[in-house]
Amino acid sequence: MEDQISDRLLIEDALKTLPDEFKIPLILRDQAGMNYQEISFILSLPEGTVKSRIARARERLKGELSGNQRVDQNVKGLEHE
Repeated sequence: MEDQISDRLLIEDALKTLPDEFKIPLILRDQAGMNYQEISFILSLPEGTVKSRIARARERLKGELSGNQRVDQNVKGLEHE
């Protein structure tokens, strides 16, 4: 339980480092459970741009969190697409 809380705080801190253009689509996808079409509509962006920004956000998070083995395992779960 303590490890999960610690990991969550590390991930939240890493999310704060992302520019909004990457952070917002990622949060809408992974935390709000929206699909790409919904995110595209809400942000007034082409669907391809949404997919690209989410992929870039995940890559940046991996870079921010690399080196922490427990968190590395959790971040791999973000790569489900």
